[in-house]
Amino acid sequence: MAQVIWGSNGRKDVIQIAEYLSGYSETYASALVTKIYRKVGLLANSPRMGKIVPEFSNENIRQLLEGDYRIIYELFDNDVAVIIKVIHTSRNLQELDEN
Repeated sequence: MAQVIWGSNGRKDVIQIAEYLSGYSETYASALVTKIYRKVGLLANSPRMGKIVPEFSNENIRQLLEGDYRIIYELFDNDVAVIIKVIHTSRNLQELDEN
């Protein structure tokens, strides 16, 4: 079983998404955050389930999709998954590469 760790940027992203969406619908914001956490929880049993992020040439940087959001994570030794970014699919991942 893999260990799943939320990096500080990944955690901040989810908080910001929830705050933004709450301005439109608290119910939707809460439901989306729950879905994101559930999806991330699946990594404990299947850490390689995500697809390789096409913007990077690193097979250990992977993504899961939940709604319109990409959950970007990095695998370490196939048994640690670190959530590094949660980003809307319309946004550019260039900023991830620069951080």
